[in-house]
Amino acid sequence: MCGEMAGDILATIPLLGFGLTELSMHGPAVLEVRRLLRKVKITEAEFFAERVLRLSTAEGVKKQLKTVVPK
Repeated sequence: MCGEMAGDILATIPLLGFGLTELSMHGPAVLEVRRLLRKVKITEAEFFAERVLRLSTAEGVKKQLKTVVPK
């Protein structure tokens, strides 16, 4: 995936869970995304992605994303 979403730390886990394994992003985002990817197992990301797909509002999705991204 290429674009702003690929470099958005909140989108990293669901994108991985959806099966995306190549992310193209602007330089400043690489380190933060790489750190997160080292902490997440693919099976966990897949489970989370399935959960996010069941949500009906953008607000609900954002809330869930914020719960899994370490600070």
